[in-house]
Amino acid sequence: MKMNVYLVMTINNLTTTKEELKTMPRPNRVHVENMTSNAGNKVANQFEIITDDGVYFQSYRTVIAFKPFDSTKPTLLDYAHNMAGSKVWSVTTTKYRNKFLGGNTKEIRERLKSGIYQLADLN
Repeated sequence: MKMNVYLVMTINNLTTTKEELKTMPRPNRVHVENMTSNAGNKVANQFEIITDDGVYFQSYRTVIAFKPFDSTKPTLLDYAHNMAGSKVWSVTTTKYRNKFLGGNTKEIRERLKSGIYQLADLN
C-alpha cells in the first residue's frame, strides 16, 4: 500500500506546509572544513569556510582571504593581515594562505598589484 506523506510543521500554534517552506527565504549556508596537509591530514587552526557566495580562508580566529564563486568579482585579502599590512603572518598561515590561493608570496603580491586580488576589511 502506497501512502502519501505530507510535511507539516507546527511551532507556537503556527502550521507550515512543505510548499510554504519552499518559498521561505533561506539564510546563507555555511560549511567549515579543516585544511589538509600534503600528507592528507587535517591541519589544526587552518580552515576553509564555504558559503553560498564563496570560500573564506581563516587562520586561527582571523579571516585571511575570500575567493568568490562569481568569477567576475576579485579575490579579497584582509588589509590588516596581508603582506603590505602591519602584521606578519606565521610560517604556517603563509603556507596555507599560499595553498588556498594557489601561488607563492611573490605571485600573490603581483596579483595584488595587478588588481586580480583586492584588499578588504575581512575581520
